[in-house]
Amino acid sequence: MLDAATGARKFEFTGAGGTPLVAGGVVYLNASTVIKAFTTAGTLLWSKTKPVRTGVVFGPGAGTALPSLHAGELYITSPYAENATSTARTLALDAKTGKILRTLPPSATPVAFDGTTGIVTTTANNDSTVVSAIHLPTGSVYWSKKLTAFRDGPAVLNQAPPVISNGLVWMQASRDTATPGRLIALDEVSGSTRNTVTQPCPPATGPVVIAQRRILTPSNCGVTTFTETKPPQLLADSGFEVGTSGWTPLPGGALSRVTSPIHRGSAAVRVMPSAASQYTTGITHGSVVRNSVAGRLYVVSCWVRAVGDGLDLRAVVREYSQDLSTEIYQPPTSFAQIPAGTWMQISASGRATAAGHRMIPQVYATGAGANTTATVYDDCSFTSG
Repeated sequence: MLDAATGARKFEFTGAGGTPLVAGGVVYLNASTVIKAFTTAGTLLWSKTKPVRTGVVFGPGAGTALPSLHAGELYITSPYAENATSTARTLALDAKTGKILRTLPPSATPVAFDGTTGIVTTTANNDSTVVSAIHLPTGSVYWSKKLTAFRDGPAVLNQAPPVISNGLVWMQASRDTATPGRLIALDEVSGSTRNTVTQPCPPATGPVVIAQRRILTPSNCGVTTFTETKPPQLLADSGFEVGTSGWTPLPGGALSRVTSPIHRGSAAVRVMPSAASQYTTGITHGSVVRNSVAGRLYVVSCWVRAVGDGLDLRAVVREYSQDLSTEIYQPPTSFAQIPAGTWMQISASGRATAAGHRMIPQVYATGAGANTTATVYDDCSFTSG
C-alpha cells in the first residue's frame, strides 16, 4: 500500500495473494484460505478463515477473486463449478465484522448489483456462459440464461462482469482472439435477450463501461463505443398520472385509480377481487398494439405491490390473430410468493410471429390469496423495438 501523495510505502501484505479492494477507508483482501480487512494504515480489523469441508477440493469462496462491496456486505466469488468435489459458492460477509452471513450461487465474475438483485455467471468447460439473476438476501434464482454460441464454439465472458443500466444487463461475449465479439443486453427482470450487436473486432480483456449514455467496450482494435437507446414507449400515461392509460381489469377484478400506495409520481391503479372464488386478478391492455410488426419484440413491465401474502406474480405478452380467434403461445414470466407490502418489478416479452396480430400485455397475481388480496400497479410500460 503506497501513499497517494508521496508514493511512500505505508505497509504491505506478505504471502497473501489476491487483489485488494479499497473502499470506505478499509482494505479488503481475499487470500486463498482467509479473508481479511485492514485500515489504510495496515491495522487488522478482522480475519475470517474460509469454510473447509471434508472431501471437498474447493469450498465456498475458493480462489483469490477481487472482492465486491454492496450495501454493507462483502461478496467473495469463486470461479470453480459446483460438483461432487466442489462447493465453491459465493460467500456473503458482514463488511464490518467479517461474519459469514450466507452462501450464494457461484460466479466466475464479480457480482453485478442492483438493489437486492445480483447478476452472477458460470462457465463450464467447452460451453457457453450461463448468466443468472439472484435474490441476494436468499440466493434464490430469478432466471438463468445461457448465451447463444458462436457458429464454431461457445460464447463466454472475458473475465469482465456484466453491467446493469436502465433495466438491462450488458456484457461482452467472446469466442477467441480472432473472432469479433458480441455486445449483449438481457432484460434484468426476465432474462430475455433485448439486443445483440456484433463488434468490429475481437474483445480485449477489460470491463464494459457505461457512462453518459455511452457503452464502452475494449477490443483488439481499440475502445468501441455504442449508444444506449431506449425502445419507444407505446403508452401515453405509463404512470397513471392522469388516468388508467387504457388498462382494464381481468375478469373477476375491479380496477380503481388510487393515490396511495404509489411507486412513483402521484397515482397508481388498484385491482380488488370481485368474487370469493377468483384466484387470478390483474390488468390487461387490449388496444395498444392492434397490428404487430413481424419479428418485433414487445416488452411489458410493471411495478406491483401486494397487500397480503401468498400471491404469485406473472406477466405475459399475449399474441392473437386479428379477430382474436387464435392465440399464439408466448411464455410468461413468474415470481412465486411475493412479499406483502413490497414493490416488485416484473417484465415479460413476446416477439410477434407475424404481421397484423394483436399484442396484448397482461400483469396479474394468482394464488390462494388472490380472492381476498388487492394488488397495486404503477409505472407500467409497453415498448417495442
